[in-house]
Amino acid sequence: MQSRKKLYKISILFLSFFITLSFNTFNLVEANAQAKLTSLTFYQNGDSIHEGQAPTVAITESNQVIVLSQENNQIYYAFGVIDESRNSISWKSKHARLGEGENPSITLTNDGYVVATYSKSGELYARTASIHATYLNWSRSERNYGSGENPSVAFTGANNYELMFLYEKDNGYLGQAFAQYRGNGSIYYVSNPIWPQLKGSSPDLTMTSDGLVLFSGSRNFRGPTRQYAFGQVDGDSISVTQISDEDSHFFKPQSSIVIKDNGLFIEFFQNRNNMDYLEYKIGQLSGSSIQWLNTGGNNLMKKGVQPDVAINNQYVIQVHKYFSSDNIRYNLYQLNQ
Repeated sequence: MQSRKKLYKISILFLSFFITLSFNTFNLVEANAQAKLTSLTFYQNGDSIHEGQAPTVAITESNQVIVLSQENNQIYYAFGVIDESRNSISWKSKHARLGEGENPSITLTNDGYVVATYSKSGELYARTASIHATYLNWSRSERNYGSGENPSVAFTGANNYELMFLYEKDNGYLGQAFAQYRGNGSIYYVSNPIWPQLKGSSPDLTMTSDGLVLFSGSRNFRGPTRQYAFGQVDGDSISVTQISDEDSHFFKPQSSIVIKDNGLFIEFFQNRNNMDYLEYKIGQLSGSSIQWLNTGGNNLMKKGVQPDVAINNQYVIQVHKYFSSDNIRYNLYQLNQ
């Protein structure tokens, strides 16, 4: 009888151990799945493009990559295509001059239309291009759309040639504008969108194909921090879902953010403890809030400043200026999800 009781206790202990082990294994698998969901795989890390500052990048679903930057008050561009067999970029041009300007921003459509915006002498300009197999065909003229500095631009949808601009005004607020890209190289100004008055600087604008807009910008709010706002484009206006200040992002004057259609987004920024290094965070727009999915210290990367990021369904590309020189470099990744 005693032996049966002993055997019964051993069986219960073994069963409990098995259940505990299975449960912990399940949690570990779930944790690993979450870690995989919110991580990047490096392909090329810190490769050089050309000399310059203030880089910006865009990528099509066909893996065509465009990088703009400034050097001595001139805008330069690089154009390349990702070789999927090698997970590397084959550059067709690396240091082609576009014209006079500073602080460029770029957006494009998957059918090969490009809009670049920049400032010069306190005025804002936009210029268009079409993508060909080995080169970019830029329009001869540029369009002035007002006074301001440091613009950011995005198409409002995959099948919509409407554009939104954000830029710095001289009163501490961010200016906004809608415009239409006409497909023949021209841009037609439409209106100012209905958006709450946002204070700040260094705006970064990104949108999904169905017009979900996410904005990030610097603001002195209990110290240097980042401000986030997101909403939905509705005609020539925007219905805002949330505006928030991210207090944990102190000392992030330079940041870039990009969003996917499922609400997953990636932000690259200067590390707050060592401003010469870049770091990334991955988040998810969930209802009316931002859920940060990947915030660990393993996201610290090589030295760099002035980051900008672009994404398609296969790759993430991030460009930056090397911290101690005017050298534009890029990192190529795959988003694990």
